[in-house]
Amino acid sequence: MEIHFEIISLIIFHILMAAAVSKDCKSKAIINSSSYVVLTFFFPVITGIVYACKRKTAKKAEELPENAKALADSSVLFFVLSVAVFIISVIIGQLM
Repeated sequence: MEIHFEIISLIIFHILMAAAVSKDCKSKAIINSSSYVVLTFFFPVITGIVYACKRKTAKKAEELPENAKALADSSVLFFVLSVAVFIISVIIGQLM
């Protein structure tokens, strides 16, 4: 059984994008975060764009969590890692 690098890297990309959206939802205390996370896992690019446009106007809880800054920083880290994994998978896919 042959496992392709591109498939594994794209699955990792999906997971990292969903984690980035999850952390950002937690840092902004967005109430309907689970729908964003699930949709981001299955449709990462489209949902990521929609979430980025809607996140400022989404319903928020009354208070932000104490570690909102740390959650936002980890969200950016997950996003950067997911983009890096996606670019690497495209490059490796073109070379093979």
